[in-house]
Amino acid sequence: MAEILNIKKALERRLSQVAGSIPTAYEGVEFNPPVNAMYQRTQIVINRPRDPSFPVGYHREEVQFQVFVCDIKGQGTTGALTRAELLRSTFFKGWSTTEGNVLIRSLSTPQIGSVFITNDRVIVPVLIDLTCEVNS
Repeated sequence: MAEILNIKKALERRLSQVAGSIPTAYEGVEFNPPVNAMYQRTQIVINRPRDPSFPVGYHREEVQFQVFVCDIKGQGTTGALTRAELLRSTFFKGWSTTEGNVLIRSLSTPQIGSVFITNDRVIVPVLIDLTCEVNS
């Protein structure tokens, strides 16, 4: 499963390049959300791989990189939506990178989901669908 780790590494590195001063909660890492500031939370959803050709050692991983922009409740949605747009433009349709034996491609425009409200946060999901070509 080194290809999954390569995908995760590449996506988190790309996100960190745009993260700036915004704290990020990565999967499985202890995190204390800031009380009065925006932060983002990530999740990688791994879907069923596709095998479009017969050769052993080649397949496509279909993943969705989910970034949840979490802003302070009561200040409107402008900050969270602005951050979501920045993330969309970071993982734009046509973006690609290689990590190890995996070519990662964004073949569609990332989706900015509907705003939802929790007890203390305004949350905007950014859903980034990726096709990952694995050659082992």
